Amino acid sequence: MRHTGQKIRTRTKALGVGLLLVVMLLVPGTEIHNRSMQAQGPTSSAQAAPGIRIDAPRGASAAVQQPTDGRRSALLIGDSQSAGAANVPGFRTWPQEALRSVGYDVQFVGGGGLGFVASKRGGSPNYPTALKQHLWPMPAEPPALIVVEGGGNDARIGASRQRILRGVDETINALTQRYPGSQLLMIGTLAGLPSVNGSRRASVDSLLGSYARERGIDFVGAGDWLARYGLEGQLADRVHLDQAGHDALAAVLASRLRELGLAPGDGTEPAISWQGTNARTNAVGTIR
Repeated sequence: MRHTGQKIRTRTKALGVGLLLVVMLLVPGTEIHNRSMQAQGPTSSAQAAPGIRIDAPRGASAAVQQPTDGRRSALLIGDSQSAGAANVPGFRTWPQEALRSVGYDVQFVGGGGLGFVASKRGGSPNYPTALKQHLWPMPAEPPALIVVEGGGNDARIGASRQRILRGVDETINALTQRYPGSQLLMIGTLAGLPSVNGSRRASVDSLLGSYARERGIDFVGAGDWLARYGLEGQLADRVHLDQAGHDALAAVLASRLRELGLAPGDGTEPAISWQGTNARTNAVGTIR
């Protein structure tokens, strides 16, 4: 009987210790709970599919996780040509496809309706304002390449040359101050069908090219691409391409990137990341 009593007391003590450990594990603030959470690492309500990196929501953080190979990281700032429009998702737009095809991990910020001057009503402000006010999640480490695409919405609202140039200068200065060692590339404005707006877009493309040359920044003009490559028939509306048109221009831009020596190398397919007005963080799979 004495041995039986000792066994019961021993089991009771073990049970009591076990219950105490469970409580300490579950209650925030205890040392065991904190160590357990550190071992688990950060959690997120959004689970990324293989090959997809999901950025933090707009305004949630000033920095996002950087790709493991900094030589392949590219930050893309742009409007709907890069964000996606007319049933074309962002990761299938010509700027994003081109960058991935030459070997970059692409992080996109921006969105439809934006520009160096143009803002989206009820949404994000223009490029320089968003950058100066830290409204977009940005890379924690300097990206190898920073690409600034846009100007079409500035043409749409009839912004003056002076306002556009001021907005471009503020955008470039904000980026070079934050990432002084990153390579810069500017992509001009894709002109639409012949019209007053189409003429303005071509004019803005030329203006951006002049600015880039004066600052010694690599520039890819797109003002005549629709006519040059016979893609007028691939327009889904007056300024946005259908998927076939995006695929065609992605190949053109990829060729230009290689000509400029801005291709880090083909091979492993990079990750996809999203941030912007038309971002779709529920995208799955890898686009080839």
